[in-house]
Amino acid sequence: MIDRLTDEVLEKLPARLFSLKKLETTNVSFIDALPNHTLTHLKWVGNIEGVNLSNILNQQGKSLQSLEFRHNELESSIFTSGFDISVLPKMARNLTHVGINIPRNGTWPLESLKTVASLPHLKSADLWMNLQSECRRQKPNGHDRIQRDWEREHGRDVCKDEEQFQQPFVGKEGAEGIFAYMKEHNRVGELEDVTFWVGDWARPWDGPLYFPVWGEGKSSKVECTSAGLKTDDTDGKCVVERGEKYWNWWDEMPQEFYDGMGEWW
Repeated sequence: MIDRLTDEVLEKLPARLFSLKKLETTNVSFIDALPNHTLTHLKWVGNIEGVNLSNILNQQGKSLQSLEFRHNELESSIFTSGFDISVLPKMARNLTHVGINIPRNGTWPLESLKTVASLPHLKSADLWMNLQSECRRQKPNGHDRIQRDWEREHGRDVCKDEEQFQQPFVGKEGAEGIFAYMKEHNRVGELEDVTFWVGDWARPWDGPLYFPVWGEGKSSKVECTSAGLKTDDTDGKCVVERGEKYWNWWDEMPQEFYDGMGEWW
């Protein structure tokens, strides 16, 4: 993984890396300095604020076969204008796999899903969806003065239980509907596998004791596939691998329901 490089290395090394095919980095300057359209696999997992996806694809999009471009919801939930996935079909037509954030705000983001599905060579996708509702994202954590002030202003019963989770919920039924929608808009018909990742999938904290934020460790995963299924088979396409009906598991649950690692199950 290439992240912290000296100015001298950035100036001299990248332009010589014609044989570099796979790269994991969050360093825009390093990508900018590479020979154009030489990477086949690019992984960017980290802060994407201020990063322009179009600029990256303008330099590497034609050669890319796999792209992972996302951030962790708990690190940042803001998507700037540079995060524009509508450019994918035009600027990265050779992608066979994509992993990317698909933000929701009370409805299914059908245009974004259609854009991903329309990639002509796409075979698989990892779609990362936000867990927290807008009210939960704004609500302070803990039981300090800030939260008490917030509750006095908004009310103690505001943003509780299911209201804390972004809708629509990503369960088996919802995932199957979206999977069918993407298959319908994948005109070439090569798309076989889509995995939905919801919530916090960052590495668990293993440092000193601290008060975790509300969304930490809360996650769900649904895997959908059409591989090996008959063309008219509509059952059993999606399986919840983790976090079954996660929206019913509230932060009021007793401690014994936790596994001791900041996770629910």
